[in-house]
Amino acid sequence: METSEKKIKKSVTRIALNESSRRILSEWKSNLEKQFPGINISFAELVGWAIEKIGPELSKREQSLIRDRFFDEMKQLEWFTKRLREAKSKGEPLSLAQLMRTGAKAETPSNGKRTRQEIVPD
Repeated sequence: METSEKKIKKSVTRIALNESSRRILSEWKSNLEKQFPGINISFAELVGWAIEKIGPELSKREQSLIRDRFFDEMKQLEWFTKRLREAKSKGEPLSLAQLMRTGAKAETPSNGKRTRQEIVPD
């Protein structure tokens, strides 16, 4: 028996659900099973379907709702502090006021590199 074909591993992300989310998924699954006898769907498939239904872009309203629920001032302060330390260690001029004005624009771009222009507004 030749095993020249390599097994393709699926990338799996495990997510812990809070009790409220678990109840909602349970209700969805139960309702689907009642409406469509014989359907076989897992929680993971339902979560995947819901994410795909929303799509890759969140609406402004969805972004606002997420911010309202999850924004943490202490985390924001830690983010500001980290950026200020990085700039100082590189000898780049950067102030808290500049960071507050630029907000998310100071995030690292997808290529993983930041430039001074992306951090410091003109």
